[in-house]
Amino acid sequence: MGFKFARLIHSISLRIPQAYALRSGMRVVANTTAQHSLFWSTFTSREYMSLMPEIIKANLKPSLFIDCGAATGYVTMLFHHLMSAGVLEWDIKKTLCVEPSTFNAGVLETNLSTNGIESQLFFGVAGKREGSVDFFETSRNPWSSSINKRFHQGAPAKRNYIDLVPFLATPCFLKVDIEGSEFDFITTYKDSLANVQGVIMEWHYEMGDVEKSEKELLDSGFVKAKTSLDKDRRRVSLYLRK
Repeated sequence: MGFKFARLIHSISLRIPQAYALRSGMRVVANTTAQHSLFWSTFTSREYMSLMPEIIKANLKPSLFIDCGAATGYVTMLFHHLMSAGVLEWDIKKTLCVEPSTFNAGVLETNLSTNGIESQLFFGVAGKREGSVDFFETSRNPWSSSINKRFHQGAPAKRNYIDLVPFLATPCFLKVDIEGSEFDFITTYKDSLANVQGVIMEWHYEMGDVEKSEKELLDSGFVKAKTSLDKDRRRVSLYLRK
């Protein structure tokens, strides 16, 4: 498995300046220097790649992949790349992406449609079931856009919350990287996660009580399988259903 895994990653090649061609047949769009950097970070760093052996070993069978804070779609593309290559033996029927940044949404939509991924894209914020929130976004680092002002300049834009409860009834796998909204997310959905088989969660220390929210997640029936990153006020961990 290790050889096959490594071969897939090293087979990534740059076809044209705007897209990466993957051995699985997928093409991943990257239009800016920042997007190229994010692509390589997603497909080659330990943040996500080191979690894959645990995910494979768990023998999960989700039929829905939910990407909260999908950005330009690179994590979604990574999972579909590994499924197409037969490394991840999932039979995903549909992918749901939630993304509030105008600077990400266009590339995300292109990546989904170009690769023929059966998907539903919501332009909004994950965290609560209803209402709206001030959202601060930046073109320089659009994947760092947040409901918290942080280092952003200028006036916020209003974004609606996307209710995920109707989708959580389906056996699913979640990736949640929502720049501080994860604390509301856990509080809101902790009693609706029975059909969630696994979660990759990115925590942001400066925006909430990580230990409290993690305990709520564990109390909802998960175990922490692995932490792939814990530095610079960020922690990325994989949680699997008991």
